[in-house]
Amino acid sequence: MNPFITPTRSQEIKVGRPKVDTANYYTIPGVFSTDQAPSTISANTDYYAPWYTPTPIGINELAFELTTGSGSGNIRIGVYAANDNWQPVGNPLLDSGDIPVQTTGIKTYNPGFIVFPPGRYVSVLNCSASVALMLRTASPSQNPVESGQFLVNFSVGRTYAAFPTPGTAWTSAAGSSTPGYHYIVYQVSAA
Repeated sequence: MNPFITPTRSQEIKVGRPKVDTANYYTIPGVFSTDQAPSTISANTDYYAPWYTPTPIGINELAFELTTGSGSGNIRIGVYAANDNWQPVGNPLLDSGDIPVQTTGIKTYNPGFIVFPPGRYVSVLNCSASVALMLRTASPSQNPVESGQFLVNFSVGRTYAAFPTPGTAWTSAAGSSTPGYHYIVYQVSAA
C-alpha cells in the first residue's frame, strides 16, 4: 500500500447520512441526539448550537418543530462558521428569512444543495415572538462528571432581523447535567 495518498484518493471515512431507499431523514452533524422535549424560547434572542464535520457534507434542508405557536411573529434559522470558542465568525452561511410561527408542526427551510467543508459550525435561530420548539438533547443524556458542567445553551439578545455580518457573539451560556440543546436539524445528502 502506498503511504503517500493524494487528497483525491484519501481514505478518510466520510460522514454518513440517515437514508433508506429514497427517504432522507433528519440529523445533527457530529451529534448523537438522545432526548426530546418542548422548550420555550424568548423573542429577540440569538440561540446558537454547535456542530462539527470532519469531512465535507452536503445539506439540502434545515428544519425545526414548532410545538406552541404565536398569533403573530416569525422565526429565522441559519448557520455560521465557528471559531475555536464556538463563536460565530464571518457572514451567515445560511439565513432562512422569515418563517411564520402561527401554526404548529415541522417547519423547513430549503436552501438547495449546499456543501459544507470540514470544520466547526453553529446553528442559529431568532424569533420575533416567544414560542415553544421541540428540543433535541445531545448524548450522553447524563453528565458523568458533575451537575451543571455541560454548556447547553449559547445565546445573546438581539432584535429580530436578518442575521448580521459578522455574527453576534454569544455572551450567555447555561450549564446543565444534560448536554447540547439543538432546535435545528439537518437533512444531509451525499457530498
